[in-house]
Amino acid sequence: MIEHFFTCPNCMTRVSSTVDPDQRKQNFTEDCEYCNHPVSIRLEIEGVDILWFDAICCEEEV
Repeated sequence: MIEHFFTCPNCMTRVSSTVDPDQRKQNFTEDCEYCNHPVSIRLEIEGVDILWFDAICCEEEV
């Protein structure tokens, strides 16, 4: 597992998420550890390198 830090789009606090390096493309929702609002996380990983990472408020999803 790889820990990745990002800014919560809801409360603007720096938080972390643990991602599985065995899954190249990932899309999941988890609650912010500070404000408890849901955050939609999308990423692509290759080996131990995160190629791109996006965290958005779940209300903003289309």
